[in-house]
Amino acid sequence: MNRCAKELELKMSNFGNSHGLPNFRNTSTPYDQAILIAACLQISLFLKVVKTQTYRTWAKNSFGKKEYQW
Repeated sequence: MNRCAKELELKMSNFGNSHGLPNFRNTSTPYDQAILIAACLQISLFLKVVKTQTYRTWAKNSFGKKEYQW
């Protein structure tokens, strides 16, 4: 993420991890976040994911199959 931030010229961003879970080293500004989002919107898979309203998946437990929907 830090390499990507440098390529996008994000001046006030630093990432302690690449998955976005809380980390005291994750810092950014609203301006940098806007630049990052604009770059993400150019990626077709990202657009497909963020446009998804619901997602269904199956999980199998010891009692059989159960459907989960988010």
